[in-house]
Amino acid sequence: MQTLRIPLQLDSRRRLAVSSTGADVMRAQILDMMVTARGERPFRPTYGAGVPEMLFGNIDPIIFKAKEKDIQNYLSARMVAGVIEEVRLEEKEGEGNTLIVTVLFRLLPGGEVYTVSQTFTGLATEESFK
Repeated sequence: MQTLRIPLQLDSRRRLAVSSTGADVMRAQILDMMVTARGERPFRPTYGAGVPEMLFGNIDPIIFKAKEKDIQNYLSARMVAGVIEEVRLEEKEGEGNTLIVTVLFRLLPGGEVYTVSQTFTGLATEESFK
């Protein structure tokens, strides 16, 4: 299985670079599910972790904990090559309507823990991978 490298890059032939490492593939799948609102895809109405809908909702630690569990359950049910270790939601200090979602995952059958982090604002998104 292959996926585009994120952030997008060009390879030596000036085409979009692809990666076939398990961590890159799983990162791309998690990112895709995080940025997709539920109901956004016509033939897959339950696809998407529902994070974009939270942007203009109540910022409350209790709601964040419930949503963290919801996102972790959603991602865990769809990941076959790895395990979702943890999901963290936090509000970016001093910036209204800005959420940072961090997902820690591990490839099966165990091994290194990888991180994918996504910042959601009212207008744009910013990715960060480690």
